[in-house]
Formats: sequence, structure tokens, C-alpha cells
Amino acid sequence: MDILNRFPDILEAAQQQADHALPGDIRFEAVFDRHSGLEAQKANIEKGIIGAGRLILGDNLQVAKTLRAGMAAGTIPPANLVYLDPPFFTRSVLTGTVAVRDAEGGSHVIATESFADTWKDAEEGTAFEAYLTQTCACIMAARELLAEDGSLWLHLDHHAVHYVKVLADAIFGGPEHLMNEVIWQYKSGGATKRRFARKHDTLLFYAKDPRRCKFFLSKEKSYNRGRKPYRFKGVKEYRDDEGWYTWVNMKDVWQIDMVGRTSAERTGYATQKPYALLLRILNACTREGDLVVDLYGGSGTTAIAAAAYGRDYILCDNAPAAILTAESRMVASGLPFSVLCGHPLLGEEDIAAYLASAEIPEERKVRLRLIPHPPRTPEITVRFDVETEEVDAQRLLVRVRVSRYGIAPEDMPVKARDRALVEEAAAADPAQMIALLMAGPDEQPYRPLAAARRGEALEFFLPRSGGAQLQAIKIVAKDIFGNSCTELVTRG
Repeated sequence: MDILNRFPDILEAAQQQADHALPGDIRFEAVFDRHSGLEAQKANIEKGIIGAGRLILGDNLQVAKTLRAGMAAGTIPPANLVYLDPPFFTRSVLTGTVAVRDAEGGSHVIATESFADTWKDAEEGTAFEAYLTQTCACIMAARELLAEDGSLWLHLDHHAVHYVKVLADAIFGGPEHLMNEVIWQYKSGGATKRRFARKHDTLLFYAKDPRRCKFFLSKEKSYNRGRKPYRFKGVKEYRDDEGWYTWVNMKDVWQIDMVGRTSAERTGYATQKPYALLLRILNACTREGDLVVDLYGGSGTTAIAAAAYGRDYILCDNAPAAILTAESRMVASGLPFSVLCGHPLLGEEDIAAYLASAEIPEERKVRLRLIPHPPRTPEITVRFDVETEEVDAQRLLVRVRVSRYGIAPEDMPVKARDRALVEEAAAADPAQMIALLMAGPDEQPYRPLAAARRGEALEFFLPRSGGAQLQAIKIVAKDIFGNSCTELVTRG
């Protein structure tokens, strides 16, 4: 019960984290148009299409603080919905999967580390207290992004939802702000002989203002007992192959399949949520043109659902592999989007100066989740073969092929026993190691004229500068682990 007594301290520490996240700036890295063929590429060059949605690589508290500043300045509208899918406090390392082919063409599925939900580095208090503090800080930051009629959807499971719910009630101002506790029921996973199978997650649906919260009620089928007609007066009944049913208001228990191993939408990212789940959430609380924010972006399902149904979106994650997964899915969808990167203050002197200027009590400084030097990004070596073919006086057809790929064994986020297999796969077919390949003029912001996912050929039209000389081609390759490499190629 000691953790319950710590709730006031946890909320205070979380507020410090949310209020004093180190400031930084968010810069455009790339702006994507549609990628649906050579003729579409030509049309997009002429139209100058700019992506509407934003995928941001960065710390969620830093990004939230930057977004709040933009909202205060009127450059960003308040969010109509914020979806949070934080770590669940599983005390484990979450792994995804990626398939590679060896020299003989055999396929192998390799486990890759997505992120650590271990909480071993807690410097003060228990690991669970550190987890609750960080999660509550993000809830506080997310609440500040909401429009007055906005809602927050918090996705958790049995590990921590009961504790976080009590804390979230306090953050929003009372339990009356909790509109629903939705149970998402699924079939996969959770089976054991020691207890009932754990087959659900919990979605906490909070309203910033319960009286003004935007909500659109949906209907669902409710089958009659025995699948037979009731014939009640004034009740419309319907029949399908399963039997007789009525339409009723949707209930707070949702049966939606997980993204299983054979699912067509499966990306291999560890915590991927189903498209149908996010679509139901968005349809319940948003309409076309609304802004949706996801501060734990993961595999990018929120962005895909939002973009497909005309919502604007801002998605962030601090894992390059997560942003890569979202990018790849957006490229496959043919929807426009932009990629940005958060740049925090760096260096011990900068951090010390900020802490001093922020007037933070000395005893609270140790609890702040400061953004330190970013972790070292593994270096990869990628070589490209670039071919050009003159189409007319204004355009050239460019083809790009990956001819070599290299990464140090210690930088592979795989088990030691799988490193040799990765090296063999890279030698056999370097192109299979590249998850996303982009190319276009060397401009700021970078606007790729084409992007190809893993296994796809990269071809695009490049306009000549002044109708005569070919401008420099900037090629960006992102490998299956989320690392990137850039090369500038110039041809006459």
C-alpha cells in the first residue's frame, strides 16, 4: 500500500517533468507527396504537393511543450483527440520481428528489440513509481494540448491501469471526467494454465470538459437470445445468416481482433495496434478536419487511420524504428505526410543553465526527466547504383539500386546468435536490408520525388535545372533497424 501513499509525490514530480521538459525546436526533415507511379510523380512535381500530417522523431514531453507553444501562438490548432499508448510496465524488453533471406533464398524470422519496458534505471524510488511519474507527466502534457471539447484516450492493460486511472482522475479534476472505461477484447495471447487467459486491454476515455466533449454515438448488432425473433411492439428486428438481431447503442466492450501473425496489416513492430481499433476511436470523437495527436506513435496506426479519413495528425516517438515503420506504412498508403525531428538542448552546461533559469526547487531537480545527449546512432554503410535516362529536355528518369550494405555486429539490435545470419543476408541481397529508400533534389526541406519500400524498385522523374544540367540527387536509405544513411549524387 506504500505506493498509494506516494501518489501526491508522484503527481508533483510528474507536474515538474511536464512543466520543465527541456525546450528545443522541431525541424522539417522531409516532405512526402504521393508515391503511386511515374506519371503521378510528374503531376506532383508540377503541383508541388506538401504533406499535411506530421511524424516527429523526438521526446514526447519536449514535442508536447513545443506544440503548446505553437498553439499559444496560433500556428497550431488545439487537438480534438489525443491517443496515448504508453509502455504497460511489463518489466520486459519488447521485441518485433523482421524476415531476411539467406544466400540460398531461405527465409528466416529474426527478433529485433523495439524498446525496453524494464525500468531498471530508476534513480529514485521504486521502478513502479518512476513508471507512474513518467506516464502521468505525459498525461498532463497531453491534457494541455486538448481543445475544450477534446478527449484523451489512454491505452493500458492489467499491469498498471488501476493505478494510472486513479492518478488520471486527479489530473483531469475528478472521476466525472472519465466518460468510459472501454474493454478491448481479443483472441490472441495471454494463455496459461495458472490463471484465466488475459484477453483484453483497457481504454480510458477522458473528456477535458464532460459537458462539451465531442462524441458521436455508433450502433452495433445485438443478436436476440436463441437468434429468434422477439416481435416486441415498436422494436425493429433484422435477420442475417446467424439469426435475428436489433441495432443498439454501441457498448463499452469491443471485440476486435489483434494484429495476428497472419494479418495483412502486420508490420512486425512489437506493440502494433489494429487499424479497426483506432478507426473506432477516431470516429467516436472526431470528424473530418480535426487534429489527432499521438505521443507514443509506435507503428503509426493512428496516423494511417487519421490520414485515411481526413483527419490531420501529429505523431511522435523517440524510437527511429517506430518512425520508420510509420513512414513505410504512409508511403504504402500513398497519403501525403511530413517527417520532422526534435532537437533538444545538448550538453551539460546547457542543461545546468536551463535548470537554474527555471527556478526549480533543488530537491525536485533529481526527479526531472531531462533529455540528455541523444544515444549514439549506429553507422551504416550503403552504396547505390544510380542510372539516368533522358526522357525529354525537361526530365530525366532516374533509377536507384542498393548495391552494398554494412553494419557493425555490435550495432545490430538482434541476439548474438542471429548476427551472422544478418551479415549473410546483407551479403546475399543488400537491398533487402533497406526498409525505405528515398530520392530527390538536395533541397531544404527535403522533398523526395519518390520513395520505395523494402523490395520495391525506386524510379522517378527528376526535372533538369534550367532545362540542361541535372541537379544533385539526395538519396536517403533507412535500414530494417531504423538507422539511416544519406548520399549526395551529382550527374551531368
